[in-house]
Amino acid sequence: MVSLFLGSVAGAVLAVLPGLAGDFPMVFIAVLTGAFSLVAWRTRIVPRWVSVLGAVVAAAAALGTAGVTLNSGVLYGFWFGGLYGWVLWIPITGIVLAVRTRRAAAVVH
Repeated sequence: MVSLFLGSVAGAVLAVLPGLAGDFPMVFIAVLTGAFSLVAWRTRIVPRWVSVLGAVVAAAAALGTAGVTLNSGVLYGFWFGGLYGWVLWIPITGIVLAVRTRRAAAVVH
């Protein structure tokens, strides 16, 4: 009974899912970083280079997730670029926003 289930497509999907469970959050990193970068590019709430850096991180995260999902050795390395890029991009963006807010407050006073 179990061997019939494991031989089916559903069994194959269930066998792969635990391995992808740790990699799936990278999809959200790609979407959220890319969305913020697009909005930031259009509204200029951060400098353009931060938006470009965020877009690069989003692309690397998306390619890395595709590489893990498709078991592609060529794309798999992008997963690390997306993860480490995201870990660095968040404090960079926070610092840039804090500096911009502080400068704006100094101009008002």
